[in-house]
Amino acid sequence: MGELIVPTLLPTGALHFATVPNSATISDVISILSSRSEVVRDVLGDDLSGDDWAMQRIRTEANGRQWEEDELNSLGDGILNKDAAVEPLIAKAPDNANPARAFSAFALTSHLHAPSLRLVSLHPNLCVTLSFLRVPEIHDGFTWRCFLARTVTVQDAILAVVDELGLTKTLPIPGGGNLEYVLEEVWIEEDTESECYAR
Repeated sequence: MGELIVPTLLPTGALHFATVPNSATISDVISILSSRSEVVRDVLGDDLSGDDWAMQRIRTEANGRQWEEDELNSLGDGILNKDAAVEPLIAKAPDNANPARAFSAFALTSHLHAPSLRLVSLHPNLCVTLSFLRVPEIHDGFTWRCFLARTVTVQDAILAVVDELGLTKTLPIPGGGNLEYVLEEVWIEEDTESECYAR
């Protein structure tokens, strides 16, 4: 029975590795990584605690991705079933990968440098649901669930969403310029809606 080295990102961007048997499940990887104090501290910080962890499939799209409403609605949050086998989920290098540009000269280890899994905490203070409004190629009202770490900034969260959904970075017209995305906190209190902007 062989072993797998599973590269896993945290919401902070830190990369950690778990060594598991070939037959391991997502639950096994979560158990190994969430038992490490440096992982827990990196995600939860010093003032949060929690044992509810999940593994998320990392997704990235080319900028300017054009979405159909049905495609967006079927995305989900990428959380994987804890009973799923790990081996088929580990990213493999594409057959046409340029070996001169690869970090590793060995095809069998190239997956170590392109993680496809992210360990996330399901702590309620580290999960946020974003509702989109006036975002090119995304229908108004679309919601997307983001998993954060204690030290993730608003800018980090915006950049992560831009990469994951392939949001447009520039207006597709001559002289259109760059697009700037912002998060707006909205809450309802006594039938009054309040807003707070963050960049």
